[in-house]
Amino acid sequence: MINDINMKRNRVKRSKHRSSRARKIRYILLLVIVLGLGLWVKSRWRAWFVSPPEESFTLSEKIQRVTLTPGEDGVEDRTISWITAVNGEGSPKEFEVLLYRIPSDTLPFRTEKPVSRVVDTRGGATAMYSVAWKDLDTGKYLYEIAGSGDVFRDSFEIRSIDALEDTLIYIGDIQEKHEGWAKEIFDSISKKVPTVSLWCFGGDAIERGHQKYWDIWYNSVSDFASNKPMVAVPGNHEYNKGIFKAIDARWPYAFNFPQNGPDRSIGRSYYIDYPNFRFIGIDSQGIELNSQFFSSRRWLKEVLVSRGDRFAIVMFHHAIYSVREGRLNPFMRYGFRSILEDKTDGADLILQAHDHAYSRIINKKKGGGLTTPVYVISVCSQKVYRNGFDEIHDKIASGIPLYQTIRVGKDSLFYASYTTSHELYDSVIISKEGKVADLGQDIPEQFNFQFPDTSKGEKKKAKYVAKVEKRKAMKQQK
Repeated sequence: MINDINMKRNRVKRSKHRSSRARKIRYILLLVIVLGLGLWVKSRWRAWFVSPPEESFTLSEKIQRVTLTPGEDGVEDRTISWITAVNGEGSPKEFEVLLYRIPSDTLPFRTEKPVSRVVDTRGGATAMYSVAWKDLDTGKYLYEIAGSGDVFRDSFEIRSIDALEDTLIYIGDIQEKHEGWAKEIFDSISKKVPTVSLWCFGGDAIERGHQKYWDIWYNSVSDFASNKPMVAVPGNHEYNKGIFKAIDARWPYAFNFPQNGPDRSIGRSYYIDYPNFRFIGIDSQGIELNSQFFSSRRWLKEVLVSRGDRFAIVMFHHAIYSVREGRLNPFMRYGFRSILEDKTDGADLILQAHDHAYSRIINKKKGGGLTTPVYVISVCSQKVYRNGFDEIHDKIASGIPLYQTIRVGKDSLFYASYTTSHELYDSVIISKEGKVADLGQDIPEQFNFQFPDTSKGEKKKAKYVAKVEKRKAMKQQK
């Protein structure tokens, strides 16, 4: 009896000892994990949360960065925006904007005073101005910005509401750090596609929200920014880093887009109507798990439903189905995919960026058949990433800059992707009924990503080449 009691006591002691030892091991493992996470966060802290300081700047007195954007009515409404230095008291300067019909008018038929404000950033102060015109008739117009001893003139055209189709140019990430490369490409595109209804930029147009990068970007678009309508959405590089990220203060007033977006995204998310399509821009960087996330979802549903029988072209920065290996944008993927792919009121064409590679995906019906939406990720930058090879991507590319043209008529939308030497790389046709024809499947895919000339780089290259060959074999079997 006594021996049984002693044996039970010993078993309890051993059990307690094992439990105590297991708890110590768990605590040690937890401590190692916490320390490891802490060291990892510390190593990434500056990359994630610290924006490099903006260099101090003083703007010139001249009218500069003149930008033409559409209003809510993409045909009849226009807005011009520009900047100057502030005056001696730190306030905006006095300007007058005159609008003429050409070639008939000798006197302006509209004279406006701009809306103005001073935007203070870490590098200095910027006076920003805008004038909006609504309900313009078909024809050509000359506008003149005059004041403070300076004059700027340019012209634009309002096409007929009955025009057969509109042509859009889409540009993904640019992120240029030095002037020259992008401007040469954009000038070449302008010559190749002279009649453009809308230039569309999918975010990360600038490297950072710094004066010098704004200068670089405006230099690249200088030949058309003041005379061809332009739309853009913010990317992560238009936001200043921090635990609570904030968009560069100059961004909303550089464009002055329609104020018809969701709460807390006014001017950054918006829609614009054309006879044959509704263009919808979304600030995907600003969408987080808060009221902005939910209000943006409700708003997107509403503007897709209310578009009528127009095509719906949606543009945002962070892709639903990323083509960069290992990347996931959960707020967009799980918050907006079902809305965009709604069978009745979904989108037709979705323009995305962020991955610095190319992808095109056509939605598939159950049991076969191609249908909307068509997802596109594109890049037109010297900065390129290695792509992944998920089979969901119908057409991919890596290491090459591309641009896209989109021709929208009443009954069909024709999408085409081109290299910067204007060679066709991909194309699809979308019908008003939501059917999609893949015209780019027989055009060979290009994989020009350059690996570092090291032993590690050679190993990565060998694995990458093997995946390329596997994909080629898979496509040949289809």
